[in-house]
Amino acid sequence: MGQGGECPDCGEVIAQATKPQQTKSQAAQVQADQVPSEPTQADEPAQPRQAPWHFKLLLGGIVVYLGYRAYQGVEWLAHHL
Repeated sequence: MGQGGECPDCGEVIAQATKPQQTKSQAAQVQADQVPSEPTQADEPAQPRQAPWHFKLLLGGIVVYLGYRAYQGVEWLAHHL
């Protein structure tokens, strides 16, 4: 689509242009202007999110299961040696 919103094949306007495109140098200048010179309190990292309850439940179940399977393995070894 062209800059004016026209079709490249037939030239019919198929969309209205909302704003002119920025060049890469203009976008880089805008981005450089938005970078603060010193870190502020808002730049500090937020508290890390905690794991959801169902993930903790899953881990607990896995620990119980693997502990039981380890117990079975030790018991099996004791009877077969």
